[in-house]
Amino acid sequence: MSDRPEESFARRLSHLRRVLRSPVAQIIGYAEMMIEDLSGDVPPEMVRDLQAIASSGERLIAMIEEHLGSAKRDADELDLPEAQFQLRLQLNHISGYTEMLHEVAEEERLDAIGPDLDRIAAAEHRLLGLLDEQLQEQMLEATTVPALTSASDQSPSALALELGALAQGGKLLIVDSDSTNRDLLQRRMAKLGFDVASVAGGEEAYAAARTGDFDLILMELVMDGMSGLETLRALKADVDTKQLPVIILSTVDDLDLMVECVLAGADDYLISPIRPILLQARIGASLERIRLRRRFTRQLRIFISSPGDVIPERRLVKQVIQQLDEEYGHEVQLVPVLWEEEPLVASETFQTQIIEPGDTDVYLAILWSRIGSPVPKTTVRADGTQYESGTAYEFESAMSSFREKGSPQILLYRKAGAPMVNLADRESVLDHLDQLDRLDKYLDHWFRHSDGSFLGAFHAFTDADEFESMLLVHLRKLIDKWLAEHSS
Repeated sequence: MSDRPEESFARRLSHLRRVLRSPVAQIIGYAEMMIEDLSGDVPPEMVRDLQAIASSGERLIAMIEEHLGSAKRDADELDLPEAQFQLRLQLNHISGYTEMLHEVAEEERLDAIGPDLDRIAAAEHRLLGLLDEQLQEQMLEATTVPALTSASDQSPSALALELGALAQGGKLLIVDSDSTNRDLLQRRMAKLGFDVASVAGGEEAYAAARTGDFDLILMELVMDGMSGLETLRALKADVDTKQLPVIILSTVDDLDLMVECVLAGADDYLISPIRPILLQARIGASLERIRLRRRFTRQLRIFISSPGDVIPERRLVKQVIQQLDEEYGHEVQLVPVLWEEEPLVASETFQTQIIEPGDTDVYLAILWSRIGSPVPKTTVRADGTQYESGTAYEFESAMSSFREKGSPQILLYRKAGAPMVNLADRESVLDHLDQLDRLDKYLDHWFRHSDGSFLGAFHAFTDADEFESMLLVHLRKLIDKWLAEHSS
C-alpha cells in the first residue's frame, strides 16, 4: 500500500534532513576536537577560527530545522531558494576560516592539524554538492527515496563530543558504514577513556558482539547491508547478546522509527549532531544500568566468624567490606554475614538461624584469646562428638564445604598479645587461661603436625592498622579471583 501524499512528503523531507546533517556533524565534531587538542602555544586566532567554524556548524543545523523541519506539511511551505542561500552563506564562512587556518598552520609548522582541516574541508564540499544536487523542489516531489532498511551511500552519524567527567569506562563498539564518522567517533570516545573498536556494518557488529568483549554498542541506522534496525533485532533475539546495551546514533529524525527502535530493544535513540554532554550522560546511564543489573545478580557473601573478644575487629571487617563494595560495586555486590545483624528469635538456637558458612563464598575468622561459647548438645559432628564452640562449628562447616566443592575460601586471622584481665578475679583469670588453652589446642589440631610443621596457613596481626591493611590486600585478591572465575 503506497504512502498518502503527506506521509510521502514527510518521509522525503526527513531523508533530506538526514543527508544534510551528516557533513555538518562532521564539521562540528572535528572543529571541537581540534579545539581540545590545541595547546596554549598556538596563536589564539587559531582557536577563535575553529570556534567560528563550530558556531557556523551549529547555525547550519538550526537552519536545516528551520527551513526543512518536520513542521513543514507540504512543498508549498518550503522556501528552497532562501534555504539554499542561507546554508551556502554559512558554508562560505566555514570555507574562509578553514583556508585561514591552513595558512597559519603552514606558517607555524603545525603539520599535525592539517589532516583534520582537510576533513572539515571535505565535509564542507560534500554539503555544497548536496545543496546543488538535492535541495531542489523536484527532489521533494519525487515518489521514492532510499528505504531506511536498504543500502545507501549516505550513512552519516558523526558526533561532536568533548571531554568530560561523565565517561564511566568500558569497551565500546562503533558501527557505521561511513569511515569518516567511525574515525571521528572512535577518536572522541578513546579520549574519554573508553576502549573502542569499530566495524563498518551490521553483520560484522553482530559477530563482534557475540564474542562478549563489549559493554555497549553505538550504531547508525542507515548502513550498507544489514541496517541498524535489523542488526538491533538480531542482537536482541540472541541469548548471548540480548543484554548488551545499544544506543542508536543517527541523523534520521523519524519519530515512528525512533519508537520502533526502542520497542526493538534500543537503550536510547539520539539524533546527530548530539550535544556532547548529552551523549556522555546517555552512555554513562546505559552502562550504569547494565552494571547495576550485573551487581545485583552477582553477590559475593563473606561470613565473619569470631568469639566475643574481638568485637572491634568485627566492626573493622565490616568497614573494609563496605569500602571494597564501593570499589567493586559495578561488578559484584559484597554481602557481609554477621550474626549480630540477623533478627535472631528466642524460640530457636543460634546455629539454626544463621546462614551456613559452607553456603557462602568467603569464610573469615578472627581469633585472639577465646575458643568461644558452647553449642547446643544437639549440634554434633558426624561421629557424634561435641564441637568445642560455635566458632569451631563454623570453621569446620566451612572447611568441610571447601573440601567437598572448593568453597568458601577460608581466611583465618589471630590477634597477638594477651587481653587485660583483673587479677583480683580468680575465676575470670582461670576462665581466660582455660579458653586460651583450649584455643591453642584446637589450632594445633587443625594447623600443625605433631613435629610442629604447619598443616595450614593463618595470619597473625598485632594491631588494628596492621589487620586492616592485611585484610584489604587479601580480600582484593580473593575478589579478583572470584570475578575471574565467574566472568561470563
